[in-house]
Amino acid sequence: MFRRKIYISIGLILALGVLAVLLFKQPGSAQPRPDSIRGRTVYGRVISKYGPVENARVRVAGTERYTLTDRQGRFELSTGHFTGKKLWVTAGKEGWFNNAQVAYPSGRMKDIFLYPVY
Repeated sequence: MFRRKIYISIGLILALGVLAVLLFKQPGSAQPRPDSIRGRTVYGRVISKYGPVENARVRVAGTERYTLTDRQGRFELSTGHFTGKKLWVTAGKEGWFNNAQVAYPSGRMKDIFLYPVY
């Protein structure tokens, strides 16, 4: 009889402990960060030996979404990909050979250099 009461008490304590953990669980690092759901933005420039390349089409390799460069050759591209991954970003314009650079998780990358078609 005494042994049975001890087992029942231990079982109740364990059940209450599990219940407390489930009820008071705080969101932790296991949940995805909002920026990893939305993707990230990549920033850069497209240039040539003549200077910035205006209206070059810039996209993540293998995707349809693109943006155009401004007068200074700068661009800002929302990738729609998860953060933490290395991405190839390509640029091209009619009359120029396409080229690409790697965009690292920080969103920064080296300039994309285009060469004219002669």
